[in-house]
Amino acid sequence: MPLLTTVVQEDQRLETAAEAASEALARHRWHWTIDESNPDRVSIKEYAESVGRASSTINKHANGFAIWRNRAGAISLSEAIERANMGAEKQTVTAAVATARGVSFHHTRQERPTEIRRVQEIARDRAERHGTTIEEEAPKVAEAIARAERVGIQAKQVRKDRLGLRFIQMEEKLNAVKRSLVEAVNLAHDIEWGHEETELLQSTLDNLKSLLNLIDVAFVGGSKVNWDKELERLTKGA
Repeated sequence: MPLLTTVVQEDQRLETAAEAASEALARHRWHWTIDESNPDRVSIKEYAESVGRASSTINKHANGFAIWRNRAGAISLSEAIERANMGAEKQTVTAAVATARGVSFHHTRQERPTEIRRVQEIARDRAERHGTTIEEEAPKVAEAIARAERVGIQAKQVRKDRLGLRFIQMEEKLNAVKRSLVEAVNLAHDIEWGHEETELLQSTLDNLKSLLNLIDVAFVGGSKVNWDKELERLTKGA
């Protein structure tokens, strides 16, 4: 059942009011701390102590408002406040990743810290080698990484469509078995087994070899095998 129109309108009104209040608060903190046109301004530390808030909070709001004001609405106030808590280089890289991914600055900062670090490192290296700046390199690096991922996803889809879901499932199962067998090799190498344990494990190994042979037969085809009977025999007691 859809929401009543009055409920939607009230939500929008409250959100608008919250945004206006946030802007007013940021402007107020900026004006009384770093607004050079205000002769009565005080330090951020003094202001924070007076209002009972952390200096970092006042700093983010005051400097965030300054960034937002200077950018003439090019970014949102909330993004500007986030930027105020970051170095210039980190801002540049985060914005580049956000643009390449088509998501918000906030989402990028919260959800893609590893990618931000990767882009930052590559952009630094490219800037040093090419005699450019991180501001020039970060957008290119971020877009290249995002594009490569998109191509990879598309290639996987094409491969899936071409070879079929069954092939993908088979490949995943065999890779899982491979990982388990690697772990088993390490256990076999590290432990001195007794005669009884060795016999029991040898029986399991024989069954595994038979299962692998059965898979091989399935790949080759042309052999009349009673699959249900073979599987029942090999997995009996498993």
